[in-house]
Amino acid sequence: MKATRRIGAEVLVCLTLVVAGCNRPLPSRHADGGPDGSGAQGSAGASGIAGMNGAAGTTGSASVSGSTGASGGAGTTGNAGTSGNAGTTGNAGTTGNAGTTGNAGTTGNAGTTGNAGTGGTVAQKLPAGAACQISSDCNSAICVDGVCCTQACTGPCRSCALPGSVGICVPIAAGSADPRASCPQESPATCGRTGKCDGSGGCTRWPAGTLCASATCAGDTLTPAATCDAVGMCSTPATVSCAPFGCNMLAGVCNRGCPAGDLICPAGAYCDGDESCFPQKDAGVACKSNHECKSGFCVDGACCGTACALKCLSCSGSGSLARCTALPAGAICDATSTCDGAGICRTD
Repeated sequence: MKATRRIGAEVLVCLTLVVAGCNRPLPSRHADGGPDGSGAQGSAGASGIAGMNGAAGTTGSASVSGSTGASGGAGTTGNAGTSGNAGTTGNAGTTGNAGTTGNAGTTGNAGTTGNAGTGGTVAQKLPAGAACQISSDCNSAICVDGVCCTQACTGPCRSCALPGSVGICVPIAAGSADPRASCPQESPATCGRTGKCDGSGGCTRWPAGTLCASATCAGDTLTPAATCDAVGMCSTPATVSCAPFGCNMLAGVCNRGCPAGDLICPAGAYCDGDESCFPQKDAGVACKSNHECKSGFCVDGACCGTACALKCLSCSGSGSLARCTALPAGAICDATSTCDGAGICRTD
């Protein structure tokens, strides 16, 4: 029986040593787990709790083999399981997430800003003189007259599309029509625009001296024709008296009479007004001057067949029968005289 107990004790000691020995490599595995950076292996430190089983070794000290208790000290070694906390250091592996900072490489997407390279099409904008539709098509940002222009080129009688200077704003030649129709023709009566360009980027006006209003007659008074002045105003001259020859309404001038007389007219005609010739008048027709009458006598405002030189004579009758006849006796012929009935003016 004693032998059996002894053998049992020895077996117990051996088992204790085996357990202690089996527990010893676990801390070593935990230590390996630290460098892995996998914090999960730090849980191997929990195996160090097995070291606590070494406390059971202490129980072994209650055994016959006290040295076995010493082996229980290996249980203390189990505290190396605490070193498993180094596995927590494995969290430093998480620091490897700093690799995520490598996402800063994503900042490389700023290369997308390289899309501004698309803006590089700016370099492809059209040069001066190229055909365009809108200003943004052009390097100069100015599209005028259907082409890219070096300047705004506004106003009348200018163009950026003239042959030989396409893309450059130049004036339209003098006397040419404005291609932009900015110089519409106005009536000469306004002294305004002629509808042509002046060669300097402006519209031509009717020149000084252009007739802007016709002459008119009012009785013997002539209002001469008005003309444009140098500043584009219609200037009317002062009125003129046409007496004694009168104002020629058709011609809009004063009659000059006939400085050369009837010599400029054919036979049977007389000169009157503005050197105009008219047929001579028969007896009894109204007249102003002897040369108007075929008889050569204009008496009391009518052509007469005879001269009626005396005060008490009068032309009576009509047509060819118009003759001078004596006024009746008693007809007043002067302030203090009367006719005697025979054509003589006598003082009473």
